Amino acid sequence: MAPAIRPAGYFNAKARKLAAIACFVQEAGGLDMLRARADAPLRAELLGVHGVGAETADAILCYALDQPAFVADAYSRRVLGRVGVLPEEAGRSYERARAYLLPRLPRHPAWLGEFHALLVAVGKEWCRPANPRCALCPLCARCLWARKHAASDGRAG
Repeated sequence: MAPAIRPAGYFNAKARKLAAIACFVQEAGGLDMLRARADAPLRAELLGVHGVGAETADAILCYALDQPAFVADAYSRRVLGRVGVLPEEAGRSYERARAYLLPRLPRHPAWLGEFHALLVAVGKEWCRPANPRCALCPLCARCLWARKHAASDGRAG
């Protein structure tokens, strides 16, 4: 497997992690068997698989297993924090953000996946960590961060 993923970097370590995930899926009886299980215990099991952290577990749950999980990655935390949806304290860590957001979001896997994908797109294109492109961002009119920084820069908000 390592040669196939060589362009991804750290291919030997990633190959071991992918193999561990594949073994987990196979031992569970396949994706259909995993989809039929409850999300909370399944997340705990995924976190026990070599190489699977919180973000990866939630991505697998949401995108591969159609479970109501939200990926509270850096893009999500940055965008939702700047627009004022995620309080600063909750946005300081992955688990805090997840714990704050998940009960406030619809428990619909396709919606959660689409919402996360849109947050990633906004985070990559406009709401960058440094030098955000606020004036071009579709969320600018509702963004507290953009208004605050436009006012401090002397620009119109």
